[in-house]
Amino acid sequence: MKRTFLGLKKRLRFLRDVENFISNIPVGIIQIFYIFSSKYILRSKFLNSLGFQIFRIRLADYLLERRQKNLISRTHHENKIKAEYLKKLKEEGVLEVKNVLPTEIFDKLHNIIESIKKDKTEYKHFVKAGAEYREVVVKTVDPELFDYLTRNFWVKELAKSYLGKKKVKMEWRIKLIRDYDGTFDNNTLWHADTFFNTLKAFIYLNDVDSSKDVYNYVLGSHVMTPAILDLHYRYSKNNLKQPWPDKTEIERLNLPKFHKSIQSNTLVLSDTRGLHRRRPKDQADRLWRSTLFCSFRSSPFTS
Repeated sequence: MKRTFLGLKKRLRFLRDVENFISNIPVGIIQIFYIFSSKYILRSKFLNSLGFQIFRIRLADYLLERRQKNLISRTHHENKIKAEYLKKLKEEGVLEVKNVLPTEIFDKLHNIIESIKKDKTEYKHFVKAGAEYREVVVKTVDPELFDYLTRNFWVKELAKSYLGKKKVKMEWRIKLIRDYDGTFDNNTLWHADTFFNTLKAFIYLNDVDSSKDVYNYVLGSHVMTPAILDLHYRYSKNNLKQPWPDKTEIERLNLPKFHKSIQSNTLVLSDTRGLHRRRPKDQADRLWRSTLFCSFRSSPFTS
């Protein structure tokens, strides 16, 4: 039985590898089948030059608006969340909420973090782009904590309303990060994650000063104004990759920025279609920084 399962797993992995290979072939007749996928970019300069990326963005926005309206008409969902949070998120693309977790939950998280630091809790360890990570899946390490986050924590309801989804997939992780070897980290450059609206939640579990690698966001850049739409179009047409605008392009947008010191137990929830980055540090340090993290990304073309 075990051998059969491993064989099936190997076949599925092979099929995924084949599909991934096909999806990156830069031929229009192949790429046209990926228009309704969640892949950020179509790997065809021809299709992107014709404006297919603009079509995908506008279609995703249209479907989001329909889902939001349908969700409100079917339920009283909007009464269960704080309306001002939803309004701010829609207008600016980022939301900051202090003292977001109850004391007992926050203390539980700190106990887990200390256990990870002392190697008493099993964790995933890896080094990526100049940073060292220790990471655990909340569901695995503390099922009761996971139950609170997925059943009682209001962020889930806010995410459902914002994304117009009847349900959202949630996988909360605790992440510890610190400087490692000075290798350049692309995440310190301004970038957009997707062509459609999506959400990421970070709950800071220790104070982070604005001079350190705190989260930065270009307010309102999640909204497809002509300037933002042009940015997505130019990068799809010329570079076949997600937007990584330089300082001049950012300043040309003339939009305010989210950049501040973040206190412990503060939620930063943002639509990462908007332009964001982890601020480059002024100087390196070896102290661990801890966050509770969840991504709410799902297909823009499904309900």
